[in-house]
Amino acid sequence: MIWLTYIKKVPRENRHHGALHKENMTQQLLLAAFFFAFFATKVSSLDYGEVGPNDDKDYSIDQFLNQSKPIWVFNTTQPNPLLCKNDVNKYMTSASTFFTRSHKTGQKYTEKNLEGRFGHHDESKNTVYDMITVYEADKPDALGEEVLEFLSDDKKCAVVSVMDYTEAESPVWRELRLEDSIVANGQSNTDSHIYEKCFEKFDFLVRLTRKKSTKSYSEDCKTTQNAS
Repeated sequence: MIWLTYIKKVPRENRHHGALHKENMTQQLLLAAFFFAFFATKVSSLDYGEVGPNDDKDYSIDQFLNQSKPIWVFNTTQPNPLLCKNDVNKYMTSASTFFTRSHKTGQKYTEKNLEGRFGHHDESKNTVYDMITVYEADKPDALGEEVLEFLSDDKKCAVVSVMDYTEAESPVWRELRLEDSIVANGQSNTDSHIYEKCFEKFDFLVRLTRKKSTKSYSEDCKTTQNAS
């Protein structure tokens, strides 16, 4: 750890000078505390709502969600991930998006009608809506937050950070989400170079957060949903 290394590097000549030594040690400990807090903050920010160094661009989540076709979770780092998870947009206002979220349980789909209220993850920028706070329809308590970390140029591939309020520790995970037209037979249609960066961003975050990535989408997701 950097702050521990810094403490160890006290000059040898200062180690036996009484009060001067104590003063130097106090300064070193204060600096150590500062560096510890600084790096802890950086790690925390990378865990939620920040793709990584040198990526300050905000992406418009309302543009991504305003699709006529389902948006599938292709890969996820969610513990105990939901299979065949997807969102279907119903309608959108200037302040919210209203959609149906589905996932597979056994051979059937479970659906919820949700509202996503647009917001800004970093209020100091306040440029485009890059996050939603999710509510179940007609219920007052928020279920969680979802921050758009990356969006492909054609608005069909996205990396999303999810914070779940329904769990005691509010776990955070990443999802690689793809619009229906670029998933087929359980594989992503990544022939075009425009999706390379999207997949790279997700893979980068998986490595950075040391989480396990699991595939949520499989070849029978559409078949099972259509049969429900």
